[in-house]
Amino acid sequence: YRQTGDRVSLTRVTGEFALGLVENNQPERALELLTPLIEDDIGSEPELVPAAVVYARSLMLTLEPGVIEAADRALAAAEKLGSVPETIDALITKGTYLGQLGRLSESRIILEGAIALAEEHDLGRSIARGQHNLAYVMVGLDDSASLALSEEAYRTAQRLGDRSQLLFQLGAMALASTIIG
Repeated sequence: YRQTGDRVSLTRVTGEFALGLVENNQPERALELLTPLIEDDIGSEPELVPAAVVYARSLMLTLEPGVIEAADRALAAAEKLGSVPETIDALITKGTYLGQLGRLSESRIILEGAIALAEEHDLGRSIARGQHNLAYVMVGLDDSASLALSEEAYRTAQRLGDRSQLLFQLGAMALASTIIG
């Protein structure tokens, strides 16, 4: 795609590959691949929106600056195109990052809304990711709620057969259980 100058296809394929990297704990590599491809005009091509969402998530996971701005650009483009899965994933990224910043009320409200929207559209992977991230945000605030969310996310991942989410949920359950005692 690079040789033919097909930016849209290159970004689409790179975004799909980058998502695999992010889900396998390699967000730095995903960011390396996506950064040169993501530009301010992501709203002009529907195929660019998924890559923009993965880009924002990669920024969040690598603790790079610009997460809110990248998530907001991806959200605006996804909503404009009516792309519910990307809207939900961008909301989960933004809500999680706000939690990392200590803006816990905003974080919780956004994550709960994203989970509800994912449930409404039966998007299991997004439900599990949202539950996991909300459980992470709740650690230290409401440890019992964090454990309950982790357990629910584990059941969701189990139902989906998603081994990587199962491992994340086991870790989250162990952390919450250790804190609770």
